[in-house]
Amino acid sequence: MEQLEMLNFTKDELQKLADNKQLIDVRSKEEYDEVHIPGAILYPLDEIETFDLPKDREYYAYCRSGKRSEMASQYLEQLGYEFKNLNGGIIAYVSEVK
Repeated sequence: MEQLEMLNFTKDELQKLADNKQLIDVRSKEEYDEVHIPGAILYPLDEIETFDLPKDREYYAYCRSGKRSEMASQYLEQLGYEFKNLNGGIIAYVSEVK
């Protein structure tokens, strides 16, 4: 699992990942409902075992700051998915993403 910084992406780049169904939000539904990257797919960490998207693409996970998405990414990589963790999470997106 590769660690990437949320701040290395522009909002347009993140939007393209969301549009391609590659951007995964692993926070709770309540957190997601409060604020999320438009088009991101919600898979809460406590339900990550239900993840069933195709394995033919890379996915990028985010949470509030990066810890839950790191755990989700590690778990899903063990199941054969290619995941990248976005450190900084929604906090960085809301406050500083280019």
